[in-house]
Amino acid sequence: MDPGAAVARLRVADRGLVERLIDSVQKAMAPAAAFRVCYVDGKRDDGVTLDGISFTSRVLRRNLEKVGRVFPFVLTAGRGLDELIDARKIPAG
Repeated sequence: MDPGAAVARLRVADRGLVERLIDSVQKAMAPAAAFRVCYVDGKRDDGVTLDGISFTSRVLRRNLEKVGRVFPFVLTAGRGLDELIDARKIPAG
């Protein structure tokens, strides 16, 4: 991320602080993703069942109306960001 763009978008006066924050966050990140193929086992008025797991959501049900296979996924920035925040290692100005 460009520190100048971040400073402008966040309307922060201290560019050095933003640069240190971006550097700390980028070092702490360990992005990861996982997905799998699932099949729609059943559809109810108020939800769906995917690979034996029931989800109650009319919106999800509507979105999967004409779908038989889905690819649910999870994305994470990793534990490093939580540890950085918990340890208060984010640099101060």
